[in-house]
Amino acid sequence: KLRYFWLRKIHSLLGVFPLGVFFVGWLILLGGQSQEGYSKGYSFFLSLPYSRWMVVLLFWIPLTVHGILGLHRAYQTGIEVPRKGTRVAYFLYLLQPITGVMALGFFSFLLITFQLGAPGGLSGREYAKWFFERLQSHLSSPLFFALYVSGFFSVIFHFSHGLWTFC
Repeated sequence: KLRYFWLRKIHSLLGVFPLGVFFVGWLILLGGQSQEGYSKGYSFFLSLPYSRWMVVLLFWIPLTVHGILGLHRAYQTGIEVPRKGTRVAYFLYLLQPITGVMALGFFSFLLITFQLGAPGGLSGREYAKWFFERLQSHLSSPLFFALYVSGFFSVIFHFSHGLWTFC
């Protein structure tokens, strides 16, 4: 029982830490900026030593492990009815693995579209221009717009509820 407790805490930390760092960094460097502001912030990030390795080690690896553990946990537990709590608590408990799977799909889509699908050899400014153009074309499609909104809210809910249950 104590081992399960610690596995759950490690699983939560592997999700909360990288997303928390990403959200704070994104808001400080890139949030609410024009294409030029985003370009400057992204170029600054790329100028940091080992910036690409930081993304892999501090974001993608922990989130991948979090996703694998989360899928395993969701598969093992199935749909359980918590012993204590209200209907709202049960609904939130039920939404956690659902939004986790949706967030995993959304992150996979973003990774494939904007990281692996990016033309090679772009500078920070060139990548920002390419990114904004690609994002603008995606958001002009009602289907992609709906996918972005559902993915965004899935990530926000999963993160905030995970943070709430971690504490």
